[in-house]
Amino acid sequence: MTQRQDWEDLAALDPYWAILSAPGRRFRRWCPDEFFETGREEIAHVMDTARRLAYPVGRDSALDFGCGVGRATRALADHFETCVGVDISETMIAEARRLAGGGTRCHFVTIQGGDLAQFESGQFDLVYSVLVLQHLEGSDAIRTVITELVRVCARRGLLVFQLPRRLPVTTRLALRARTYRVLRGLGVPRETLYNRLRLHPSRMHFLDSDEVAALLRSTGAAILHTEAKTDESGSSATYYVTHL
Repeated sequence: MTQRQDWEDLAALDPYWAILSAPGRRFRRWCPDEFFETGREEIAHVMDTARRLAYPVGRDSALDFGCGVGRATRALADHFETCVGVDISETMIAEARRLAGGGTRCHFVTIQGGDLAQFESGQFDLVYSVLVLQHLEGSDAIRTVITELVRVCARRGLLVFQLPRRLPVTTRLALRARTYRVLRGLGVPRETLYNRLRLHPSRMHFLDSDEVAALLRSTGAAILHTEAKTDESGSSATYYVTHL
């Protein structure tokens, strides 16, 4: 199985929980209104922080990397003239388009892995990615995507991304995800694996803060602000970065 197939499975099985894995919401227990309200609250906080930081200077365009069904993309449309959501899953993108209706401010695009070559350097005033980078194939893929996110961010724009700094050993082993992939490859239906065996293909990776800071410096970017969070799932940070 490939990462794309993992996310096509999750999009078909439980798309809202795959995006926002809150306790008690698995097995399609997210109410759509509540789900999208979390996006509005999240982006409202981001924009409040952005105002304090005085970045981004422009408010023309925003990119939501790993947009899923558009939870944050639609909220960003309240603050930017044009918002583009990109995702590896065609099923997620199709649902994002359906839910957005005929609106012209949000555009949804399927991408291959973390490939952003279709976008120009400095194209977006705000680049946003939360609860996404940790699900890439590994640390090398994360580094590559962060570099690309910096590239497409405008000068004096704002890049906001979240990434775990540490993960418990059990999370890093990803035994459920590994078992899911093996059994799925043997032909076991995804519905059986998810609903009956309680397995899913989502895996997580991390980069520590020092490594993130060094990577950003190498791209000519600077961290303006960091928000840290620690709970039973590990330690993560949300980085507010400008492209100098």
